[in-house]
Amino acid sequence: MAKSTTRFFCTDCGHEELRWLGQCPACQAWNTFTEMKIAPAAGASKGARGYSATGKRPVGFGGEARGPGAPAGAAPRPVPLSQVQSAASRRLPVEPAEVARVLGGGLVEGSVVLLGGEPGVGKSTLLTGLALWWVRQGIRVVYLAGEESPSQIRMRAERLGFRPDREPGFLILPEVHLETILAALDESVLAEAGGGHDAGVPTVIIADSIQTLHSDQVDAYPGSPTQIRYCGGVLADFARRTGWPVFLVGHVTKTGDLAGPKLLEHMVDTVLYFEGSGGGAIRMVRAVKNRFGTTGELAVLEMRGEGLVPVDQAGLMFLSGRRGVEPGAAVCAVKNGSRTFLVEVQALVSPARYGTPQRVVQGIDSKRVALLAAILEKRAGMDLAGCDIFVKVAGGGRVDDPGADLAVIAALASSLREKPVPEGTLVLGEVGLTGEVRGVSELEARLREAAGHGFTRVVLAAAAGRQAARHQGAGDGSRDQRGGGGGAGARTARPGAPREGGHAVSPDLPPLHLLVVAGGRGLRAAGGGEIPKQFRPTGRGMLLRVAIDTFAAGESGTAAPLVSVTITAPAAWHRQVAVDLRDLALPLALADAGETRTASTWNGLLALEAAFGPAAGDLVAIHDAARPFASAALLARLAAGAAARGGAVPGVPVHDTIVHSEQGRARYLARETLLAVQTPQVFRWEQLREAHAWAAASHASFTDDGGLLAARGHDPAVVEGEIGNWKITTEGDWRRAADLLGE
Repeated sequence: MAKSTTRFFCTDCGHEELRWLGQCPACQAWNTFTEMKIAPAAGASKGARGYSATGKRPVGFGGEARGPGAPAGAAPRPVPLSQVQSAASRRLPVEPAEVARVLGGGLVEGSVVLLGGEPGVGKSTLLTGLALWWVRQGIRVVYLAGEESPSQIRMRAERLGFRPDREPGFLILPEVHLETILAALDESVLAEAGGGHDAGVPTVIIADSIQTLHSDQVDAYPGSPTQIRYCGGVLADFARRTGWPVFLVGHVTKTGDLAGPKLLEHMVDTVLYFEGSGGGAIRMVRAVKNRFGTTGELAVLEMRGEGLVPVDQAGLMFLSGRRGVEPGAAVCAVKNGSRTFLVEVQALVSPARYGTPQRVVQGIDSKRVALLAAILEKRAGMDLAGCDIFVKVAGGGRVDDPGADLAVIAALASSLREKPVPEGTLVLGEVGLTGEVRGVSELEARLREAAGHGFTRVVLAAAAGRQAARHQGAGDGSRDQRGGGGGAGARTARPGAPREGGHAVSPDLPPLHLLVVAGGRGLRAAGGGEIPKQFRPTGRGMLLRVAIDTFAAGESGTAAPLVSVTITAPAAWHRQVAVDLRDLALPLALADAGETRTASTWNGLLALEAAFGPAAGDLVAIHDAARPFASAALLARLAAGAAARGGAVPGVPVHDTIVHSEQGRARYLARETLLAVQTPQVFRWEQLREAHAWAAASHASFTDDGGLLAARGHDPAVVEGEIGNWKITTEGDWRRAADLLGE
């Protein structure tokens, strides 16, 4: 009888020793060694044995390995890399697309995926749903039922829509003995190699779970580190030699780590963590290792009666239920793989009542919060030493992105000072030990996501703010030098980028920036309500949106090369404007309205300059938001006139008798020489900025930008306007416009 050998294994990492130790030298864990007796099989040589139960095909974990149909005595031969087919071309499709993205775009043939999660989180539901979709696509699935009976799996499958006539390729193998399992799978491999009825059919193996499997080659109980390591290694070897992907379901420990030896995570190709969100219906699949895709990818799913379905607007998921402006809360945009999520960092700072102050943290590393609190105390002079600090990421999220450092600091300072972060403000930046604020990666994607959800202002590093101002649309054009950044809610791509799905533009005209003035109270056309006319809803969005879309939807050959949009509006309306224009195909900037129209236009020009940096020779079109019926053809004519003369204004003939009245005396004017001036009006950037800078310095006010330019000695061209380009001023005008637009 073969003599058994005693070994001691670390239950955390699988490290092996000849004697018991108090601390594992590999993972530094304490009291994790357990005793295992390993009895070698009779007649077997030393080392790991093959997985074939019959011994006809010794394909083994570390033993004599063979491919399907290879002779038993054949020795392996090196193969030139140029003759090896890339695995990228052999991916099996995966649905839903959220899971496919986490896997790197699909399931690579011969890959091994380890899926871990808390009990009851839905691991089996996820894999059953994937299996049902695969068999409907003609892919065979073999489900190794180690924890459930076949009838229980059938009941869950029926809840997910299983139909026997549609899913004949869903096979159940209720077995936990590794050699028996491999003998059954071995027959399938040989049948396929021999051209059986299943030849050429892709197959996926699901082992639920790896902790229930055991082998005769290892003298240890199921679920022990030795059994898990051996069974996992044999199944991984089987997957790579047959090309059949294998899913291994793993348990987790009380600390949230995958149970079993750490070596198992090294042997597989992909490690996925399946997480819940504080007892709710939201589930997240996170890739912590992926040889065929991006590590850190995150899929967001919702558990429903029919299974797991992708979550719409996942980027805003962690902000649901916000109460608005509250002290101790700051929003940041974090990256998880290719996804951007908006998360709210909440902090509560209060004087400590008992002894040592508490530090309680959820969703973020506690040591990181302690470090940031120390920076805030040392560099900003805020006394936090005697305060209890509680920090959490709202919505059950978890943040590892260093770009959330500034949001944590902002939340702590806001709670300590009882001053909320302004509404619609995004806080981004990594904070160093010396107190400097550094930029974040993929800034444009973060700003685009935030702007799409109504954020109009961003606080970030000064260098990053200047970069964002060059490449992105900014919110109100302000910049907080003390906070290290400025700019605000950006819309999309770089200014001057080709329009997607837009209309044809004239290549002979310089770039054209649109500045829409929407700062007036507009209550004469509000019908007794509190909504200014420019923000009143129509059948095509708010009136402001209609005025912009008029130029963005011109017919082919009639449009000027529009590259950006800037809007001046009251600050209270910034968020609603950003939401209503979230799908605008042009970069967008927002600026606060001024006391007068001239002041509003000046604010808009400053925001335009900060956001898009127009060059000398660029054109700026200034348009009233209350004129929604101007055409793209008119804008193109004005742009051509401004390119030639430095400025152009539209005018239409006056049909009424006009008098000039002064001190009770009327002087009749010849209406043949009079024109009613409209907007848009187009001017060269450098001339327009100089004129408005003079007006701001001298506190001059004009109702018309053409008049201001004329006062500065410029001579804008007069272009024929449009009779239909009328301005909404009264309630009667609004009713007329509503009939045309569909209120």
